[in-house]
Amino acid sequence: MRCLLAVVATVWIGGLQAAAAERATWASRAYHAADGLPSNVINDITQDLEGFLWLATDVGLVRFDGYQFETWGGAGEPALPAVWAETVLPSRDRSLWVGLGRGLCQILSTRAVRCPDELRDAFITSLLEDRDGRIWVGSRRGVTRLAGDRWQPLGADEGLPAQVNVLSLRETRDGAVWVSTAA
Repeated sequence: MRCLLAVVATVWIGGLQAAAAERATWASRAYHAADGLPSNVINDITQDLEGFLWLATDVGLVRFDGYQFETWGGAGEPALPAVWAETVLPSRDRSLWVGLGRGLCQILSTRAVRCPDELRDAFITSLLEDRDGRIWVGSRRGVTRLAGDRWQPLGADEGLPAQVNVLSLRETRDGAVWVSTAA
């Protein structure tokens, strides 16, 4: 019994030392409206392949380059159909998907934005790019998947109830997509 306790204590203490060493390499800083952040309400945050941070906020989509915050549209970019940004997803093709309070948009560049009519009035809650590159959209009215160039609503055939309020989408290592819903 003493031998087992000694091994457990060593692993636990070693784990604390490793955690302390890892924390020492991290820096943190809080940003607020006083620092140029357009809103203190951040619904989602992600990093794109170029290293920019993108924030989905209640006042729109915001990009952070490590020094300053820029709200989408402030430098002449095409307007998005709604202000409220709920979720954001950088995809492998270097475009940026933005789930809005009313609709979904794919930002192709600072000059080109595509917003599918099929999801025009949906409150988008979650976005996922699966390992095959397909875009999945969770909304307050269910799950929709981009199949080629067509938006495909998913429902009973895929084991989902109709008009389900999706909270989040996740993919497992084996490629299964899990849907979290509000009951």
